[in-house]
Amino acid sequence: MSTVSLKHSIDGRLRLKITSVKNSETTATAVEELLNAQNAVKHCRANPLTGSVIIKYDSDMATGETFLQLLKEEGFFEGSPANEDHIQTVNNNSEQSIAGIIFTKAIEIAAERAILALL
Repeated sequence: MSTVSLKHSIDGRLRLKITSVKNSETTATAVEELLNAQNAVKHCRANPLTGSVIIKYDSDMATGETFLQLLKEEGFFEGSPANEDHIQTVNNNSEQSIAGIIFTKAIEIAAERAILALL
């Protein structure tokens, strides 16, 4: 059974881990094609090495829930997203600074690159 975990969400950007994407170039490509075909999506990247899917989208046209529902309907995962209580949600009214968001993203990129270097 394939599952999804919400890892990070800010207005216009969503990062997921989908177990069916990990170690499957075919599934990663299918997820990218499905999401990139949506009008609200600016860019989507699915990484078959990590199972990570990053969706950048127009928040005036859709929400993260829109894409979760679409992925579920298309059979990329079953059940409800995991880690909902731990998701970092930031909107325009948040006190989190842009510097904090940039720092978090830099750490995520560094960790992903370190993992890829070890493979």
